[in-house]
Amino acid sequence: MRNSKIYECQLIDIQTEIENNVTTYYPLSKDYKFSSVKRVYFLYNSSLEKIRGEHAHKDLNQIIIAGKGSFEITINDGENFKTYLLDNPNKGLRIIPGIWRSLKNFSEDSVCIVFASELYEPDDYIHNFDEFLIYKQVTSI
Repeated sequence: MRNSKIYECQLIDIQTEIENNVTTYYPLSKDYKFSSVKRVYFLYNSSLEKIRGEHAHKDLNQIIIAGKGSFEITINDGENFKTYLLDNPNKGLRIIPGIWRSLKNFSEDSVCIVFASELYEPDDYIHNFDEFLIYKQVTSI
C-alpha cells in the first residue's frame, strides 16, 4: 500500500489465558486486521549491535512480538517514523504493508516472533530505502 502511514500500525494487546500456572498467548484476533497466519518465524541470538529488518513489504501484514527479552523497532512511512520498545509477550506491533521497519538493540536473551499474513514471496520485499521512497512516491523525509 503506497499510501500507508505509520499511525495505521498499532501496538496491540495479545490475548492471554492462564491455567495451571501456564500462560498461553493468542496472537491473532479479528481486531488485528488479519486473521490468517501463513508463516511464523523467529529471530534470536541477535547481538545488541545487529540491525535486522531494514525492509518494507508491498502486501504482507505482520504482528511482531518480543517472545522473550526486548528490542526496539522503528517504523517509517517515508515521511514520519516512530520507535517502539517491545519487551513483553503481552504486546505486539501490527505492521501493515508499505511501512519500512528496522529492529535493533536486542537484549542478550531476546526472541522476536513474527506472524506473517502471507508465505515468503521475494517480490513482496523492498530492501533499499531509496527504492522504498520511490515506491511511496516521497522525495524527502
